[in-house]
Amino acid sequence: MNQKMKEDGITPKETRYQTEKQFLRDAIDDAASTARSPEEFSKILDEKYHIIFKISRNRYSYLHPGRKKYITGRNLGTRYTEDFLLKAFEENTKSHREQKEEILEQQTPNTSTDLPTVPFSDTSAIPAPFIFIKSDLRLVIDLQTCIKAQQSEAYAQKVKLTNLKQMAQTVAYIQEHGYDSLEDFHAALNQASDQTSASRKSLKDTEQQLKDVNEQIHFTGQYLAYKNVYADYRKSRNKEKFYEEHRAELSLYDTALRTLKEKSGGNKLPSMKALYAEKDQLIELRDRQREDFSNHRDYERELRTVSANIEMILGKNREQEQQLEKNQDL
Repeated sequence: MNQKMKEDGITPKETRYQTEKQFLRDAIDDAASTARSPEEFSKILDEKYHIIFKISRNRYSYLHPGRKKYITGRNLGTRYTEDFLLKAFEENTKSHREQKEEILEQQTPNTSTDLPTVPFSDTSAIPAPFIFIKSDLRLVIDLQTCIKAQQSEAYAQKVKLTNLKQMAQTVAYIQEHGYDSLEDFHAALNQASDQTSASRKSLKDTEQQLKDVNEQIHFTGQYLAYKNVYADYRKSRNKEKFYEEHRAELSLYDTALRTLKEKSGGNKLPSMKALYAEKDQLIELRDRQREDFSNHRDYERELRTVSANIEMILGKNREQEQQLEKNQDL
């Protein structure tokens, strides 16, 4: 019958069961956008929406606050099943870990006196003690000159063998990537830093857009779930009594409608289908941007490690020169 009405251009009225299912979908979407485990997911559904979450034989089911019978995730759609949600928890955990690492990285200064390890294609080939390589790159020549000075008898005991290995890795890295001068290397580092910042900003913008769409989906579902209650209120003869008996539902309806109007800016409210389509696009874009940001961040970290090693090598040489000058004055 509904199909016939649609063919005639009439939109059939949603049943209470259909609106309850939509309420569950919206609540699950909201909880799944931040939860990192089934336990956290269950807690959000219970505290925020009074929905009871159950796992039976590895299958997810949900109990609407106004029903006595559970609805399975498969009955709601593929986005609400255990397979899809477990992947969502995994992605949220990964995103949270990356954000935490980023904060710690910004807050923790490098106080180590040892040289950081440089990523290199074949570290087993790095000789010890240091073996000099022939190069036309000025930066490689300068670094090797400093290292050679550090291997003098008066200074050798102060230089750790592990540091000599890492010095060799640093020189080999500079040679491999063709940095002719310190200015060339710093230009590459600055460019990598700018690319990391740009990719981070793009990711944050997309995550904010996704959050906004999730809120719209949530309030659209809330609006649809209680739309019939509001219609009954409008038709009731004793509105004061009806309002007192359905105060909570009418309040949720009013909040949803007011929020949606604010977000739409006076424009037509988007359909649930359009919101889900936009959400899927944003999730796909976010996943690509996460990978892009991770790659840029790893490359910048690699260059910063090399930069620290360069500064350490050149700094040790300056320290040695100052010490020699001091001894000569004595």
